[in-house]
Amino acid sequence: MRSITIHNLDPDVSRLIDKQAAEEGLSLNQLVKRLLRQALALPGHAPAPSRGFDDFSGLWTKEEAAAFKTTVKREVDPEDWK
Repeated sequence: MRSITIHNLDPDVSRLIDKQAAEEGLSLNQLVKRLLRQALALPGHAPAPSRGFDDFSGLWTKEEAAAFKTTVKREVDPEDWK
């Protein structure tokens, strides 16, 4: 597949792309490819790239990750570092 670089991206466009990608949990690359397909009225979504070991390890939603973080105690026992 072909790659492109966009130089001198308008700051407002850059800010909105960053914001939308973060809100949707997408990489900038994923979001821009989707936006280009939509702008060109192409059907469907671009094929998803391989996500490495995600298929083997599973994925958490933001809500699941937040729930996990609230239940896990992150304490350091000084005795472990002697």
